[in-house]
Amino acid sequence: MTAKAQIIVVNDASTVVNVKDMTNATQNEKLSFTITNERGKDAASTAIMCSPYEKLAKFEGTAVDAQGKVLHKFKKSELIKVELTENFTTDVFRMVLDYTPPCYPITITWEWQIDMSGGWITYPSFVPYPFNSYDVKVERASYRLTLPKEIDCTYKKINFDGEVKQSTTENNCKEYFVEASNLEFGDKVQYSASLNERIPFVFFASPTFRYRGVDGKRTNWKEFGSWIYTLASKDFKFSPDFEQQIKAMTDTCSSDYSKIAVLYKFLEKTTRYVSIQLGIGGLKPLPVEYTRKTGFGDCKGLSNYMRAMLDVVGIKSHFTIISTKNKRLTPDFANANQCNHAILCIPQAKDSIWVECTNPALPLGYVHEDIAGHDALIVTPDGGKFVTLPQYADSLNRQSSKLTIKLSPDGMASMDLEQQSAWRQYEDKIPLRYLEEKKFREKLLGLIYAPSASFKSSSIVEEKEPFSTPCMTIKAELENLHYGNVTGNRIFFPANPMHKNYRAIKKDEDRKQDVTIDYGYVDEEEIDFIIPEGYEMEGKPGAAVINEPFGSLVWAIVQDGNIIKVVSRLERKSGKWDANQYQKIYDFEKAVEQRYNQRIVLKKTE
Repeated sequence: MTAKAQIIVVNDASTVVNVKDMTNATQNEKLSFTITNERGKDAASTAIMCSPYEKLAKFEGTAVDAQGKVLHKFKKSELIKVELTENFTTDVFRMVLDYTPPCYPITITWEWQIDMSGGWITYPSFVPYPFNSYDVKVERASYRLTLPKEIDCTYKKINFDGEVKQSTTENNCKEYFVEASNLEFGDKVQYSASLNERIPFVFFASPTFRYRGVDGKRTNWKEFGSWIYTLASKDFKFSPDFEQQIKAMTDTCSSDYSKIAVLYKFLEKTTRYVSIQLGIGGLKPLPVEYTRKTGFGDCKGLSNYMRAMLDVVGIKSHFTIISTKNKRLTPDFANANQCNHAILCIPQAKDSIWVECTNPALPLGYVHEDIAGHDALIVTPDGGKFVTLPQYADSLNRQSSKLTIKLSPDGMASMDLEQQSAWRQYEDKIPLRYLEEKKFREKLLGLIYAPSASFKSSSIVEEKEPFSTPCMTIKAELENLHYGNVTGNRIFFPANPMHKNYRAIKKDEDRKQDVTIDYGYVDEEEIDFIIPEGYEMEGKPGAAVINEPFGSLVWAIVQDGNIIKVVSRLERKSGKWDANQYQKIYDFEKAVEQRYNQRIVLKKTE
């Protein structure tokens, strides 16, 4: 087998971190890589994140062609400072280098130094795969961390079985060294775990830290949660006037649930999301009075604002940090860098209510796909509590469609559609809710088989009452639909128009990676074809009942007079399976595709 030609080859990537004391360090980076063709041209540009506490002290480099000729020498003066302005209030900025290679292959080498002050919760990590792409090979990557002997350090390896070497330097400092070589992940294949879940890395951190002048401990999540609780509970009081306003809004409420709903609606009407990364590294929410007066905040500020309003009416809730990118956190290694989001947990007798405060347009109590099933840290007065959020059962992610299609002898048709989508399928439809009518109709026609159709009417209605099943209902009447093909005295037409874009996965007889299906759902269709007088059904797809661990299909077609009824139910199940199950999954999906793409044949009897 011929080896795959990678677009980017990392020749050498090294990170050297020299910790001077609890608050000061230098981070030196070197990255040398070869871009083999134009598809990798974007890698020739870079952005280095900086702040008042992370200053770019040095930057230099070269670009060299295949013959060793230096094409360009990079200087620090070429980097442009770019503020994060849109929906951001932050003291973080990027130093951006924009470079377009004049030829390929080209080898680029950059070296830079960051001077760090103000402390850190975790040290820079060993990430030996600098480009998050499948088309990358890393020949060598290394990491060296040096720190004074009196500062303790622990580490956590993820997807990495290499050794972390520990030694003592000549000047009696502790040193940790890691290296990796020949890393590559092959081609991107369907139903594989995300690359982010497969890339190796190593976290490093001290059990105690001093961050932006505030001391803390992170020996475990409980300790780290106590530190976060202290940050989130400062500046946590409203003015007496606003407290009275909150009580007045909820005085007529008969339950805690109704009080939560009233305050959540108030949050939706009076605030908007703006990312705010100021002060303690973006970890400390701004004062709740600031959020009230300005009407904006980030995930931390809005979650804490909602928590403070609930506190006024005697409802306990907990500030919660979570990752929207990674489902799993490391339970035995507290690490703030793993989390990028904040939500609210409202404990109840039997369960908890999870509240997304950055997008109050979502139904109250709905756990959206970016956090469902993810690990999180609930921040309580007693410290952090490590939990996993609930994930809706695949069977709840249901889309039910009822269609009546009236066919004419010339193959033209009219269609009456009503479709209801719940839970995750509801969430998928949310963007349609905000499209203008023309765009909504275009999008709908992109999802169903309806050539040359014009709309008689269309609507989309969202049902999202607090603490109930969210649902999106689409209704449409279409006419002038060129649905069937007429050949002689026969009409050929699709048996199910609702899966225009369904395609089975690609055949892969040499599957190596395990199969990961993240999204399970149920699609149900009940379709009544009203056929013209003088025609009978001559051909149809065969009935099917297929049951597999990863999905099931029920398919049936029956005729009653001039009505042909098609009933279809497809259930896909989320989960992980061995690579040797891929062929069975392919066979199942191929059977589904064939049913969805088959046609019914009518024959004229007169």
